[in-house]
Amino acid sequence: MIGSFWVLPVSLVIAADQSVTPAELIAEAPPTDPVVTDALPWLMFSTTVVAFLLTAVVLFKRLWVLPQGTGPTWSGRAEFLLGAWIAMLLSTFLGAGLGIQVANPSTELAEQAAGMLGSYLMQSIILFIVLIDQQRIRGSETLFVRPLSFRRVGFWSVAGFIVAFALSQSMGMFAGYVQSLFSSEPPPVLAHDTLVSISRDPYSLWAIVISVLVVLVTPCLEEFAYRGLLQQGFRKMGAGRPSAILLTSLLFVFMHVPNIDGGLMATPLVALLTLSLILGWLYERTGRLLAPILVHGAFNATNLFLMSLTL
Repeated sequence: MIGSFWVLPVSLVIAADQSVTPAELIAEAPPTDPVVTDALPWLMFSTTVVAFLLTAVVLFKRLWVLPQGTGPTWSGRAEFLLGAWIAMLLSTFLGAGLGIQVANPSTELAEQAAGMLGSYLMQSIILFIVLIDQQRIRGSETLFVRPLSFRRVGFWSVAGFIVAFALSQSMGMFAGYVQSLFSSEPPPVLAHDTLVSISRDPYSLWAIVISVLVVLVTPCLEEFAYRGLLQQGFRKMGAGRPSAILLTSLLFVFMHVPNIDGGLMATPLVALLTLSLILGWLYERTGRLLAPILVHGAFNATNLFLMSLTL
């Protein structure tokens, strides 16, 4: 559940010296190659411009307003939903430990893959139990909302990804710039510890397994846990839609702190917060978990692709 990817903006540049290994590239951040030095400011500028334009459109069109009559249709009590989220959180650590113990991996990547597989298996069991309970009590509550059609969910997913990527990048870069004014520590090329592990041996079997997991499985389980259980649990407790989105996003960021690989933490944390706020809004706007799952998966896949450009 705690496996979301984030690549710092400096990971977008291509290493000119192909003889440099990924580990050396990480150790020597920030890069000093002239190509990198020239490309990064343009990247930061273009991403920021796109983010400002998108923000202007959202504000002008009032697209941020959540209309009445649409939204999630989850049933059940708040205690059950929040309890299930806690169970998924605990199963992350329990499943990871069991997976590593059973697999007895010999490399760092193999250990990480075994831990992810074990934790995801445990979380899937809880997901199955919750879905069975949802079917059992479906229809026992009077619902005043309805989800959007899948066609409209597709539209909002594409639009949401564009907005989420541009805004999270630009907000993260701005936060990193502000923090760098008060710190002499250089930003790392890769901010997430899993990305660092993959970059050391990107073409191994276990690196491919982890990449597939974070694109296809991680978004499903994380969005089910945070948007489906936690956010709707807050709603059932009486929190308004904006409050539930904010509280869920703060917990989402807090639970990802152990995965941040040092450096200027303001960049990945602010970026994750921006991403999570948009994912929570998408869920309330469409009423379907499919939208945040698709955006989350596309976000992870994009970061993996951008990371590959540095190898």
